[in-house]
Amino acid sequence: MDPLTLSNKTVASVPVQQGFLRSIDLSDSKATARLVFALLPFPFLIHYLVGLAFFHWAHLRPKDKQVPPTWPHLVPILGSALPFAFDCVKFIQQATYVLSDHSLRDVLTRCRQYAGSLVPVRLSILAGDIFLFQGPKTVAAVWKEQQLGSPIFIYTFALQNVFGMPKRALAAYRADDSGSHRRPHPDSNVAPHNRVDFLTHQILFKAFGGSGLNTSFDRCAGILRRNLESLAIPEDDWVEMPDLWAFFQAQLGTAVLEGLYGPALSRLSPGFLQDLWAFDKATPKLAKLMPKFLIPEAYRVRGRLLDGIRRWHDHARQHFDDSSIAADGDADPYWGSSMVRARQEVLLNVDGQDYDAIVAADLGLIWA
Repeated sequence: MDPLTLSNKTVASVPVQQGFLRSIDLSDSKATARLVFALLPFPFLIHYLVGLAFFHWAHLRPKDKQVPPTWPHLVPILGSALPFAFDCVKFIQQATYVLSDHSLRDVLTRCRQYAGSLVPVRLSILAGDIFLFQGPKTVAAVWKEQQLGSPIFIYTFALQNVFGMPKRALAAYRADDSGSHRRPHPDSNVAPHNRVDFLTHQILFKAFGGSGLNTSFDRCAGILRRNLESLAIPEDDWVEMPDLWAFFQAQLGTAVLEGLYGPALSRLSPGFLQDLWAFDKATPKLAKLMPKFLIPEAYRVRGRLLDGIRRWHDHARQHFDDSSIAADGDADPYWGSSMVRARQEVLLNVDGQDYDAIVAADLGLIWA
């Protein structure tokens, strides 16, 4: 019998084997730490291997209406967030890469082709899912599904995280499950004036389809021609430009901004176009949810753009009336086009929207 003592006082007496206690020495903290660190990777490795097995099993044994299997990853919840954030292009290429041979290495690691067909892949990103559809049959099937053809989810994500829409205004976008088609989804109860996906889609379709596209194109082309003719460039000699790409950005960007959004926007914010190009370079970082302290300039540029659009909106509301509309029934010097005027009317009628929300929505429109 070995006594169990505490503060030199016997409190219990239990039979034990002397060798057992000597074999477990938990007082050696370094040894314990080494053991923990040695075992720590195993749960993540098992998680990855199980995910890898399910990924290939689902593709080798497909079923009707099957949800694409998840791309294997090491850390639950975090998923593929790190490679997606830090090297998005390379990671997407890896996740959708198709090899021509079928070696064991291909099957276990990178082969995404089964029975000669490309297959979709699901990525787990911070407890959310992103689906990568590939292959003609798969893409055609997706476009036939009304709900799958709606971009409202990614649009809402971009409005909040890339274009800075206030959170209070996002509820209407998240609640809109009616789809982008004229006939709403049968299971949707969204009120007609809150069908923001369909309503904005119709405005864009009218502006950039058929006669609407011809009117917008002619106006933008006319502005571009006018601006180019005003440059001090001789017709019979070469002129060296310090940056040809920057030249095209400035000329084409100015023509599109004025043609679609009117001259007031650039006049009230002279640096708007330069900030827009800087913002364009920063959008991948904003889409990766990088915080402000890591990319402060991106947030500053976005703030200047939002302020510029807000000045433009305020100016247009003060000065526009129906007599401002040009003979073509589209252009005007304040809002710029019927597309922008229609968006103002429709979006302000959606529940929860205000002027700040429309400013962010118009930043998305101008950037696109």
